[in-house]
Amino acid sequence: MTNKERRYQEWVVRIAEYQTSGLTMAAWCQTHSLTKEKLKYWIRKAKPNATSHPLPHSPRFVSLTTTKDIECSSSSLVVHIGRAKIELREGFNPQLLREVVQALDVDDVSC
Repeated sequence: MTNKERRYQEWVVRIAEYQTSGLTMAAWCQTHSLTKEKLKYWIRKAKPNATSHPLPHSPRFVSLTTTKDIECSSSSLVVHIGRAKIELREGFNPQLLREVVQALDVDDVSC
């Protein structure tokens, strides 16, 4: 992957984080030490019709269901994706989680 492609992918992830954060653009940008102008630029650039780059892993939501054997504690969360089980603890690395979920090919998940 080239630096340009890597930067583009990083911004696709950032835009998804902003859009799901519930924060205003100003608040999200301040929290992440970015300018609103830079975020607006990348939102325009990442639109499918505005660029020749396809969105390789467009963020999407999957429905979650709970079961009686749900595992939980005050400091961890267990996520099952297909046959994989990911345990998240306080202070987990969000970037690592993104990479793991992408590696699992979430298109195989039945919801």
